[in-house]
Amino acid sequence: MEVFGEHYKNLTAKMKHENWTEHIPYYKDVSATLRKHDLSKNIVNNLDEETLLLVLASTAVAMLVCVFFFLLCWLCGKTGKKLNHVMLLGPEDSGKTRLFLCLTNNSNHQLTCTSLTENCANVKLGKKDVTLVDVPGNGRIMWPIFDKFKGSCGRILFLVDSCAVFKNQRAQTGEYLFSILTDPFIAKLKPIINIVCTKQDAPMAKSTTLVKQVLEAELTTLKKTSRATLGDIADSRDSSGRSKRAAVLAEGKHGNVDLSLMPYKVQFVESSISKSDPNSLDFDMSLFK
Repeated sequence: MEVFGEHYKNLTAKMKHENWTEHIPYYKDVSATLRKHDLSKNIVNNLDEETLLLVLASTAVAMLVCVFFFLLCWLCGKTGKKLNHVMLLGPEDSGKTRLFLCLTNNSNHQLTCTSLTENCANVKLGKKDVTLVDVPGNGRIMWPIFDKFKGSCGRILFLVDSCAVFKNQRAQTGEYLFSILTDPFIAKLKPIINIVCTKQDAPMAKSTTLVKQVLEAELTTLKKTSRATLGDIADSRDSSGRSKRAAVLAEGKHGNVDLSLMPYKVQFVESSISKSDPNSLDFDMSLFK
């Protein structure tokens, strides 16, 4: 453009001194060239704007597709996994296998011995078809099985011996319950937790109110200390992040753990099975409605 402009100025100055009619054809050629150059420039500018708009529109569409795909995957992952397992947990000799056999209508109650692996059965509890999992009470066996099923667990039946919890099983029962309640998966999935106070037909059995008090006292101690193991328990849970995870245990007015304030449902129920009649299960089945 600068070359054409300079040339046009020279041509105009020359025409002032010479016969301008001689230069009309040449002037027309220069004007046509200038107009053609401006038109080409406009076309390029318009093309660049259209290309830029097309690129921006394509990028926006791609981002929307990615966001939609991410949300779809998140929703499928959230709703696609069924929480259809019910785990029976608790210390040894708390009555887990006996309750498992009663709930599965298994008449072979001679199987009630210390388990070394899980027992599983598909049963109908209330209106739901679930997989019932009887987990051994030995800590070294219990926790790997717990980790295996906790991601699909919709309910936990935590069994407590209503007599032994006030004697030799107090520390172990509290440690087990502490590890379950503060597990990140359990805190996230929020399954229903029924603390089943078994052997209510025994002469020395304590009520659910007293069992709740002793367990809350034990959980309060564990939360405050947040130590890895108890001195008399060799099979307790790993302590990584223990203090941070303990924050899920809600505290009441006096700074003690209050299970009724948990972010998910924790309910105490009574249970007993007569040794003379193993089929006489005293258990509130309305829990499964």
